[in-house]
Amino acid sequence: MQKFYAMLLSKFDPSSTVSRQHARIRLDKTFFSIEDLESRNKTRLGELTLTPHKPEVLQNGDVVSFGSVKASFRLLGKSELPVSWSQS
Repeated sequence: MQKFYAMLLSKFDPSSTVSRQHARIRLDKTFFSIEDLESRNKTRLGELTLTPHKPEVLQNGDVVSFGSVKASFRLLGKSELPVSWSQS
């Protein structure tokens, strides 16, 4: 089972480097992955520039860059996850 989540980064991106459909973070049964969606300003996982449509596994604490916007990927304890993320 796969789940998809959308997040808007435009308020963190005054120079407009994040594409409207920039990247996808996917939750599979046991792991998260990220893939670039042919974004103009690229998606990076740490120092690795992602190849479009080639998912890479995300680990807790990874730094992800969407254009010039950097974010840390954090996994919360199961009791802290939103209800829609429940794996029951």
